[in-house]
Amino acid sequence: MYDRYSRSAVRKGWQTLSQVGTLMSSNPRLPFGACCTAVACLIAVACGRTPPPGQPVPADERVVSRPLEIYRDLGMMAGPPQFPVVASYSTIAGPADSSFVFVSLSMPSSALRFERGRDGFTAEYSVSLKFLQDSAVVQRLDDRQRVVVGTFAETGRVDESVLYQNAIALKPGRYVVELQTADAHSSRGFASTDTVDIPAYGP
Repeated sequence: MYDRYSRSAVRKGWQTLSQVGTLMSSNPRLPFGACCTAVACLIAVACGRTPPPGQPVPADERVVSRPLEIYRDLGMMAGPPQFPVVASYSTIAGPADSSFVFVSLSMPSSALRFERGRDGFTAEYSVSLKFLQDSAVVQRLDDRQRVVVGTFAETGRVDESVLYQNAIALKPGRYVVELQTADAHSSRGFASTDTVDIPAYGP
C-alpha cells in the first residue's frame, strides 16, 4: 500500500514538472528556480508520504530486501541470491500403500543463461533429487528441462517465471532429501539437504 501511494504521488509530481516545462516554454520570464523548487518539494513529500489511516504498513523489511530468508522461515529450500531457486514438497495419496511426493521448484528467468536460437532464446537447467533412508538411496530422479522465451526482455525477468513440478511414489516414512539443481550453461547452481515425512493416507 505504501509503495502504491508513493508511486501515485511521484507520478503526479512528474506530470506537474512536465506542465511546468510547457509553461516555461511559453513564458520565458518565469523564474526557473522557483518552479523547480516547487516540484522538488512535491516529490519529496510524495516519497515520505505515509498511507492513510487504517491502511496496513509492512512491518518486516525482509519481505522486500531478503525474500529468500522468508522462504527458509516457511520451511522451504532456497538457493543463494546468484541462483534463487525455491523448492517445496507436498504429498497426496498414491497407488496401493504408497504416497505421491510432489516436488515443486520455481526460479526467475534471470537465474539462467539464455542463448539465441531459431525459436527465440533458450536456456536449460537440471534437477537431481534423491530420497534416502539409513544412507541408502530409495528413489532417485534426474531431469533436464528446456526453457524457451520469445524476447530478450523475458530472459531478465526477476519474478518466479520458471516453474517445475514432478511426482514420485514412495512408501510412508521419513526420508532425507538431497536436491541439486543447476544452470546447464553456467556455473550457477544450488544443492541442499532436508527431511520430509510422508504420511500414510490409507484406502
